[in-house]
Amino acid sequence: MGLPRKFLGDTLIVNLDDEAKVKDMLEYLNTLLREKGVHDQFVFDPIGIVVLINGTEISALKRENTKLKDGDNVVIVPIIHGG
Repeated sequence: MGLPRKFLGDTLIVNLDDEAKVKDMLEYLNTLLREKGVHDQFVFDPIGIVVLINGTEISALKRENTKLKDGDNVVIVPIIHGG
């Protein structure tokens, strides 16, 4: 994912509250980018990314309100548009 990968790495283990949802995870990732001073260059926003949880795209679940469980494998893929 380019810039986020440069600052966060290929694999990131995130510890969230037991009731955490995808939107909480995205906010946490945005906080990490803010702390590194690059939040103005990239934002984890559900509109510009595809999120897969254990291989299932979140639009097939409850979108950003999908609850996360311990051990979930989350993949974030940017949506690239050409013109």
